[in-house]
Amino acid sequence: MWNLIIEAIRQQTPGVALSVLRKAAELGLAAIPIPEKFGGMEMDLPSVMIAGEHLARDASYGSWHSSHTGIGTLPVLSLATKNRSGDIFPSWRRLSCWPLTR
Repeated sequence: MWNLIIEAIRQQTPGVALSVLRKAAELGLAAIPIPEKFGGMEMDLPSVMIAGEHLARDASYGSWHSSHTGIGTLPVLSLATKNRSGDIFPSWRRLSCWPLTR
């Protein structure tokens, strides 16, 4: 099954990236470093790195997943005030984005 998904990603089949990321979020894989009080797994750094190594079997998916967590979710966790954190999370269940301009 995983090989079929990787092949679909490499062929740039429309909708595959979004469906795979949503499935990862459903399984909790998008919340590996997120504190338990926000619905995450709150794993330590070595565990996050091991999971990341396995999730990055395909470079495209690995970059999507790490971008969602690293530049989408963790900054919200770090910068949100304690009063707002409860309103914002669990944002890891949503797909995050980061606008880039030149």
